[in-house]
Amino acid sequence: MPKFLGRNNTRKKEIKSHWPNWVRRLFQTLEEIPWVSLTAISTLFGVVILFSYFRSIDYFPNDFSAVIGMGAAASIGAITVIAVLSFVLIAPAAFYRHYASTDYPPDVRVSFNESELIALQLGGVGGFFAYIAYVSYRDCDQFSWGYALVGATLFLIGFIALARIALRAGSFKSRRLRVWASLTLMVLSLAPIFIIIPLGELFLASEVDFGILLFAIWALAIIGNAKGGAKSEMSGMAIAAVFLVVLVFVLLPIATDRPGFFPTMVARQLGVRSNGEVKLHVSKKSCDLMAEIHKKNQVKRTGDCLDNEWNEVSAVVLSNIGERWLLELNSQSDSKLRLRVLIPRADVQALIPAKDESDGKVTCSRRRVSAA
Repeated sequence: MPKFLGRNNTRKKEIKSHWPNWVRRLFQTLEEIPWVSLTAISTLFGVVILFSYFRSIDYFPNDFSAVIGMGAAASIGAITVIAVLSFVLIAPAAFYRHYASTDYPPDVRVSFNESELIALQLGGVGGFFAYIAYVSYRDCDQFSWGYALVGATLFLIGFIALARIALRAGSFKSRRLRVWASLTLMVLSLAPIFIIIPLGELFLASEVDFGILLFAIWALAIIGNAKGGAKSEMSGMAIAAVFLVVLVFVLLPIATDRPGFFPTMVARQLGVRSNGEVKLHVSKKSCDLMAEIHKKNQVKRTGDCLDNEWNEVSAVVLSNIGERWLLELNSQSDSKLRLRVLIPRADVQALIPAKDESDGKVTCSRRRVSAA
């Protein structure tokens, strides 16, 4: 068309791509269908997580389609684990910012300083230590008085801060909200336990005592929530929490030669792996197989295989994907020895959490008196 009609007849030069044509067409297709691309990426991410888990236990199910089918669920599980751990890390600051937000009138909303936020969280920690002291005293633990002293001191600090906040001048609604916010902070100060317990499992195999480090992380979480709740924006705290969780639970295990730590957490959440030892009702043939494995390895086992159709055994389920379950059998004579066995899915009848063998037993004179 001539230029005087208002349109340029020259063709624009296309920018040359460094990618092959089939790669560009693939990404163009994914861009046109975003939900398909999101599902594909999440499935791939989940399959990588499951592959890392199975690689850590030196086993891979023969039903590869089932692993791919659980890819999206594994991806959602990983995101859920990171989100929950990130939230519990900043839960005290998040709830304090809620009580101090503009949703409440200016004469009602709370306003605590950093020292009060720290004191209230220490009070909650003190109450937790006091509970540990009670349990240890009931079970005749020699360290009970140490926990009692620390717990009473920290709880007293929190109680003094709570009393000062409650007696501060203001309306009844303002005082009620301040007391409720203070109690909420004291309870939520225990949220970092969900960070410390998995880290304790991570450091359990190490010969170094990381107990002081775990309590230091708890103390830093208390200080960080106090400073963040009083000054920082929640969006910045959330980003920092996610970064710290990924650093500690994903990157740190890889650096310490335990790359399967985070995938194991995801596998437990998905139910692929049992959370500790469970009791299984297995067929007579599978029970005889377990007994033969114990016998060949000269390992003592509890209980014998009866002539019944189903027998009860205790084991850790490492994988329940596919037509075979991978079980880990604990040794009664050697706690470090782990025996593994594959049994057909059809040979498993029930999955029941195993109870502590000490349940119901009297182990302390004080418990014997209270029972009487």
